[in-house]
Amino acid sequence: MGELFSVYLQNSLQLSVIALLMLAFSPLLAHRYSAKCRYYLWAVIFVALILPVRTKITVSLPEVFQAVLPQSMADTASGTAVIADTVKTWDWHQHAGLLWAVGVFCFLGWHLFQHFRFLSAIRRWSEKTEDASILKQFALTKAELKIREHIAIKSCACIKTPMVVGLLRPVVLLPQYGFSPDELSLILKHELVHYKRKDLWYKVLIMIASAIHWFNPVVHLMTKSVLSLCEISCDEEVLRKFDAKGRARYGEAIIGVARNRSVYKTPLSTNFYSGTQGMKKRIYAMMDMSRKRFSPVLFVVVFMIAICGTTAFGLSPAQTDGISRNFNKAMTATAGPNQVDSKDSSFPTSSGSDGEQSNPGKLSSNGNILLPNGSEPTLIPDTLAEPSQEQTYAPDMFQLIFNKEKS
Repeated sequence: MGELFSVYLQNSLQLSVIALLMLAFSPLLAHRYSAKCRYYLWAVIFVALILPVRTKITVSLPEVFQAVLPQSMADTASGTAVIADTVKTWDWHQHAGLLWAVGVFCFLGWHLFQHFRFLSAIRRWSEKTEDASILKQFALTKAELKIREHIAIKSCACIKTPMVVGLLRPVVLLPQYGFSPDELSLILKHELVHYKRKDLWYKVLIMIASAIHWFNPVVHLMTKSVLSLCEISCDEEVLRKFDAKGRARYGEAIIGVARNRSVYKTPLSTNFYSGTQGMKKRIYAMMDMSRKRFSPVLFVVVFMIAICGTTAFGLSPAQTDGISRNFNKAMTATAGPNQVDSKDSSFPTSSGSDGEQSNPGKLSSNGNILLPNGSEPTLIPDTLAEPSQEQTYAPDMFQLIFNKEKS
């Protein structure tokens, strides 16, 4: 769990930078590219947020950095040693991973509870539409959009705006108040465009990404922007062949629906009413008759940037070993000659009676004394485990210890 959270955390931080850049440049993109293009661009980022993938790429570091970097690391090593020891004693990955998992289940549980409660209300308060004019217009709109699948249409007393619900069995819901024939045609086309583009499945993707990255406020900003683009791009599709007069009529239909804002909401449904600010954006967008384009090249660029956002760049083993050796040298120069290296230090040697040098033992990586056969003595006082500058060691002490071990 801790490793999975670590992967998602790193991806979330790197992809957040890309998302913030896209949000910052969204006004510029809106002048050149269609709302549909920008709407599906965000799908690349959401897919990257969901996939628990962390690609590793080896890069080559210039030689000048290989020489300078270890010295700068050694200058700050002494200040971070205490923090590093504290982090090692507290397994924060596991605790943070557990907290993250609880947040994911709470987020999904709350939204699914809202959705199923809404579906329960729909089943209770909805009924099949028997109005012949509505059924006829519905069939004509389906034929215009070349939709052959069966889609039910119902009127519901507990909603105030038209919407589509149901992932596997889609239903178009209409409020129980009358629409003019022109308004009904535009509203039905708007909802059926949502169905044709599979926007409900897109919203499932958004909800999963938002649940996984519930701790990241940038992801929630992305979600808000994408849901607004969903309605704007749908309006764009409906108004593709409309003139200024037809667009004004469509705007009046939206304003008429806005007066009856819906109380019930669910994340897995379309919603003709998208809030006051969302309605203003839609009105401005639908009156913009300038030609916008759909750019596949932009998709390739965003896709490559998203791959970089889920990639960890590392050095080759040879360069890592070189930097490690330079770092050890820099640490030795910074600490001074009196500091003993725990991995490569030996006790002072003594001269035996035959003139040969005797090396009684070495320090292990954890600071304990090792005997020549690799075992650790049991009779050595604790004060001998960490030599200090004031202490001196007599070679005869080690000979006494070895004799006791043999006996």
